[in-house]
Amino acid sequence: MFFIFKEFLLFLGELFFLLSFYKQSLYFYKKVYEGGSNKDECIEHILSCYTSLCDLDSVISYCDDYLESGDENFNVYFFKAQALSYKGIYDEALKYYDLALNIFPENLTGLVSKSDVLFKMKEDDLFLECCDKILNLDSRNFHILYNKTCFYFNKKKWDLALEFANDSLEVEDDNPDALLVKSKILFNMGLLDESIETLDLLLAICPNSVEALMVKSFVLLDKEDYPEAEECLDKVLKLDPDNEDALEIKEGLQKRQ
Repeated sequence: MFFIFKEFLLFLGELFFLLSFYKQSLYFYKKVYEGGSNKDECIEHILSCYTSLCDLDSVISYCDDYLESGDENFNVYFFKAQALSYKGIYDEALKYYDLALNIFPENLTGLVSKSDVLFKMKEDDLFLECCDKILNLDSRNFHILYNKTCFYFNKKKWDLALEFANDSLEVEDDNPDALLVKSKILFNMGLLDESIETLDLLLAICPNSVEALMVKSFVLLDKEDYPEAEECLDKVLKLDPDNEDALEIKEGLQKRQ
């Protein structure tokens, strides 16, 4: 009889989970979990619900409760690592990513999340090592190609940054973030026409991107194309009337006239 009742609770938990009614789903999954019968059946759903509800403390609490049994579970380690990472506790997050990856060393989701933490921790060598491992498993992983672009951009290694920007755009040729960083790389390399060309591609996709318009205005100023630069700044100020950079640059241009 209890087995039938438990299966009914799990069914309701799954139903509400699929409907994205996470609080209601939690109620039924927790009933089964707290009954102590086969916690593996519902722990991952509980953690998913709390993550979706942004209740990171409850994610960590339920992970700790489960792990007290001494059982190893990739997803429990992973959920705890994610929660710790979202809270900015990167050292502890890294520890739990490693515990998860000890179980499944080639899990791409775990490796990518670990690389993000290493990037934030500025652990350059470990970050690059992790990225290489991911790209050996998935050479067209956009997230990693883009992150390596940003890594080399921050290091002002323009040739490498451009190489990975192009690689990332081969995977997602209309990605606004990749197009923007590529335009900035080209600008820093002094390739102004190429930078404008990339920005025009981006603005065809996102015509109201204030950041793209600002970058384009900087490139046009470098090209000494002041009327076009002012036109760009006018578009920025139409979208963002209080943009201090745009106001300051436009004032400087008007003083030149």
